[in-house]
Amino acid sequence: MKVYPNPAHNILNITTTTHQFNIQLSDITGKIIYAETINGNNTGIDVSSYSKGIYFLQVNSNAENNTVYKVVVE
Repeated sequence: MKVYPNPAHNILNITTTTHQFNIQLSDITGKIIYAETINGNNTGIDVSSYSKGIYFLQVNSNAENNTVYKVVVE
């Protein structure tokens, strides 16, 4: 699984080896600000309108364990 670029300015890309996965992006307080189920191996989140700071991206899939990434938006 890859999450890039980090830090992100416009688009945060997510690539996995599975064909379906769920993503949740939370702010530093734990508030979920974005959630989606993806049918495919990759997606991108437009973070250009988010405030600069630290966010947490949780990726859940059947083939891979739940993984949390610390993401910086600049």
